[in-house]
Amino acid sequence: MTKKTLSGALLARIAEQTDANQHTSARLTLTRALGHPALEAQYVGIVERHARAGELMPLDSAIRNALDNELFNNAARTYKNYTQIMEAF
Repeated sequence: MTKKTLSGALLARIAEQTDANQHTSARLTLTRALGHPALEAQYVGIVERHARAGELMPLDSAIRNALDNELFNNAARTYKNYTQIMEAF
């Protein structure tokens, strides 16, 4: 499989979300770029619960950490600019 390049616009968006302390939203942006609906649904749930609670709850933090393994492994397999992606986070 030929690796793709995540666009500069998406890299900038992920960096902006991270800088604004919207870490789960940044992960959701990457998930959508990857086209991974199962992960997307999980991250959307975390974003929604975070918005309702006003904070990231410990259980959601643990869930997000577990999801991150799959997300970042997929990104490493898919994108040749994976190092830049990680720097955006």
